Amino acid sequence: MIRKLYILTVLSLFISLVCTAQQEQLYTQFMYNKLGLNPAFAGNHENVAVSAIVRNQWIGFEGAPNTQSASLNIPLANQKIGLGLNLTRNTIGISEKQTIDAMYSYRVNIAESGTLSIGLQGSARRYQIDYTDPRLNGIVDKNSDPAIDVRRFDENVINFGAGVYYNTSHFYVGVSSPRLMERSINFASELGFSKEVRHVLFMMGGAIDLNDDWVMTPQTMFRHTQNSPFDIDFNISATWRSYLTGGLTYRHGGDSNSFAESIDVLFGFQVSRQFMISAAYDFTLSEIQDHSSGSFEVGVHYVIGGRRNPGDNINPRYF
Repeated sequence: MIRKLYILTVLSLFISLVCTAQQEQLYTQFMYNKLGLNPAFAGNHENVAVSAIVRNQWIGFEGAPNTQSASLNIPLANQKIGLGLNLTRNTIGISEKQTIDAMYSYRVNIAESGTLSIGLQGSARRYQIDYTDPRLNGIVDKNSDPAIDVRRFDENVINFGAGVYYNTSHFYVGVSSPRLMERSINFASELGFSKEVRHVLFMMGGAIDLNDDWVMTPQTMFRHTQNSPFDIDFNISATWRSYLTGGLTYRHGGDSNSFAESIDVLFGFQVSRQFMISAAYDFTLSEIQDHSSGSFEVGVHYVIGGRRNPGDNINPRYF
């Protein structure tokens, strides 16, 4: 019981302590969730697009991170202006984080085939740590210890972010920082050292036409936070006739005794011209695999409206 209490407490503090932790959500399907990572992606679709992703990390590990995210991508003025909205809920142990991001982007054509976007975003985030959670138990009743303030702490934080995104029909590259300001997360005076820290996200990918049926897509995602080890994903996917996609991802990281943090399998199916489903499973390779059976993600993606070319699929994975 003491071991479970320790693990749950460490996980609950993961999102609020400074210095060495990644505070932004981790997505294996980053290629299907670009709006949630870079505000400059707003307006990148020809039509209004909605996406939702659910992630259960470290399945079987009590108090492990769980994330639910939904986004709305709106192009305006013939795709010169983009608006975006992203709603995210993330839980770790006895803590919960709810975020609303609003994005604006302006897009300019570069030569004949390229588009450069500059995006800004504002976010409102609510942090909660609930020490009344019944899962937080030990040998001694927490309510009998006067040193433990058994109540729920809430903190509201406003922040701003920015990003740049360049794409052609077969290539994309983007860099962003979702939280530019290092805002305090006080909760109470004794926790006043907590704050949001700045993250830098970099993504890049390209599509290679192998023949009339197959397209190969190598992609990478790089995440860095000051005073924290960097994380990087290398993905290679193949798409058959714009309907079926399968891929593998190598995620660098984990502990010093591990080859990698995980090896991930991705799958996508274009159900119709406008509707797509996707899924990913992470095979954990770090020492945490002794306590977890991996991580799982599932996503749904829908594009609203007509098509410029009636015979073409509308795929939310536009570059």
